[in-house]
Amino acid sequence: MAACGDGIVWGGVEACDDGNAVAGDGCEDDCTETVVAECGNGVKEGGEECDDGNLVDEDGCTGVCKAAVCGDGFVWAGMEGCDDGNTSEEDGCPSGGAGKCAGVGTCGDGFVWEGMEGCDDGNTSEEDGCPSGGMGQCGALASCGDGFVWAGMEECDDGNGEDVDGCNNDCAAPRWVFITSTNGPNNNGNLGGIEGADEHCQSLADEAALEGKYMAWLTGSDPEKAPKMRFASTEYAGWYVLPTEPPTGVARGWADLTGANEDVPENYLQAAILADEDGEIVNNANIWSNTTADGTQEDLNDHCAEWKTDDVTLFGGTGLGKVDTLGTAWTANKKYECNVGARLYCFQVG
Repeated sequence: MAACGDGIVWGGVEACDDGNAVAGDGCEDDCTETVVAECGNGVKEGGEECDDGNLVDEDGCTGVCKAAVCGDGFVWAGMEGCDDGNTSEEDGCPSGGAGKCAGVGTCGDGFVWEGMEGCDDGNTSEEDGCPSGGMGQCGALASCGDGFVWAGMEECDDGNGEDVDGCNNDCAAPRWVFITSTNGPNNNGNLGGIEGADEHCQSLADEAALEGKYMAWLTGSDPEKAPKMRFASTEYAGWYVLPTEPPTGVARGWADLTGANEDVPENYLQAAILADEDGEIVNNANIWSNTTADGTQEDLNDHCAEWKTDDVTLFGGTGLGKVDTLGTAWTANKKYECNVGARLYCFQVG
């Protein structure tokens, strides 16, 4: 009876029969012929994944008849920007599930190139958590002092270590503070109310080309309208500076303005508020205030009837603007009859 290995090809059943049961000799031990694949002949055979009739590595079927994929080490022309033979997203050719060999590693591709980039958030903005544009180049996560203003997180960033300048080392912009060049709008305690005092401060600031919104350091009968609440600046961390040349630092943020200094506890200010809106020095002046050093109401009654009268029988609380007055007396010193004149402290609040 015919059988594989008898040396006779059984027509229609066997492809070959070499008379032995040895596999791999051209006729297998089951009498099937061994097909020797020839990559590049245009016929998919043997263990080939594909065969496009050429041995080009840069098309959809590589020169070893494997289907082109990201990570095979061959750059598929028109389909891949790079292919370094791995599936890492952290090298010069992001190649894994997300990178897909789209291009050579660059700042802004969304993949952190290890050893080359400190961050990469997939855009070229200089104003977010990873400065990534022409200057930032994904060097590192955003931080104060890198020279890029992180929108919503920093007010400024001048890229230096100078604290008392246009941007301090917490990346907070400075705000102006000055003593008015005049004794209020009516040269007495009738300031037109707190609103009138604020308007006076704003008017002087505008005339002096000091940008921003200004309010008077002033409190009436309502403690909830004292500067601590009215200014909405308790989180401010920049320098309050006088409009001198160069600007003079008065206090570093609200906490420093309204709290005792660490080095000299009896002092609150680091420099007296003596310059007016034009930067001219004014010394030994009384200032309408009725406000304590922490920005709250000093007295329930000493506010010249809500700062709307010059009645000689009523009083208003004052501070003292003097070069050596750095303690609480800068804002809470004495009280004077409402018919006398006194200046105002004006603070930029935004």
